[in-house]
Amino acid sequence: MRKLAAILGILVIALVAILSISALNPSAQVNAELSEPFTLKIGQSAVLQSENIRVTVWNVTEDSRCPTGVECIWAGQVGGLVHIEKEGRNLGDFNLISNQEKSTAIFDGYKIELVEVEPYPIYGKKIEVKDYLVRLIIYRN
Repeated sequence: MRKLAAILGILVIALVAILSISALNPSAQVNAELSEPFTLKIGQSAVLQSENIRVTVWNVTEDSRCPTGVECIWAGQVGGLVHIEKEGRNLGDFNLISNQEKSTAIFDGYKIELVEVEPYPIYGKKIEVKDYLVRLIIYRN
């Protein structure tokens, strides 16, 4: 009986781990177009087939935006770490930060821009990593 309980416990832990990983690494790939905004979850990728570019959002690196319901001296900022590949070549990771010149990055004749990160913070509510949506746009430079 103890052996069965131990096996069931291990199976439950493994199932929870698998579900957690899949929630942070959405497999649904987004098809995007040049000069058109697209939205990604953390861990999700977009492919611009016409340009052979793949963009993956790794993480929201910071979120110091002034929450709704609070008066702040500074509006704050939000940053997202994106990984870019072109024609299968790793072009690197770029930390795009809102409200700064760093909201854009140049790579291989293109420019990527951080348009928006949702949801906007609300005082007293924690935003889970899985709930972030990052809106980006890529232009030919």
